[in-house]
Amino acid sequence: DRFGIAAHGPGAPPEQRAAADLLVHVLGAVVRDCDRDFLSRQRRPVIVVAGKADVRGPRAAVAAATAASRLRRPVYPVSGLLATATVDEALLADLRGWVRARIDVPPLAAAFVDVPDPDERRRRGAALDALGATGLRAALALCAEGPATGDEAAVCRAMTARLRAAGGFGALAEPLRGCGPELSA
Repeated sequence: DRFGIAAHGPGAPPEQRAAADLLVHVLGAVVRDCDRDFLSRQRRPVIVVAGKADVRGPRAAVAAATAASRLRRPVYPVSGLLATATVDEALLADLRGWVRARIDVPPLAAAFVDVPDPDERRRRGAALDALGATGLRAALALCAEGPATGDEAAVCRAMTARLRAAGGFGALAEPLRGCGPELSA
């Protein structure tokens, strides 16, 4: 959506994926032999990303640089979870309530969900699933610094945009543009 191109994930039909003009290869924690093998066999342009940058925090750039050195090609740290984050009015209300109650996400994020009230546990679990621990911490911080009330839809859009920007996908614009001539050919 961000770049106006169709994307086919692992669940797409094999023939659809096989016809793709560009591949995005997601690395796990480290570069493995299967990553090198996959990349060496490709005849289409491939952009390599190091996923879960939100979990790695400041180490994400270091991990991507290490992978780039090992693969001898650029690797971009991204967070798919943050790139698809959406703050709706229900989540915004929960975030505001948690900020007012001074509730934060502890280092062991699963403890955030460990509350006796089943409805609260469900809402906290849904927020953690949707944003991840890092995204939820960021959303709480954004909520704390933003207006306590106002145009709810505008606040949701602004928070969504800030969280998505933190996903790192903006850094893929230039590599995508760089693939343009090869894709046109």
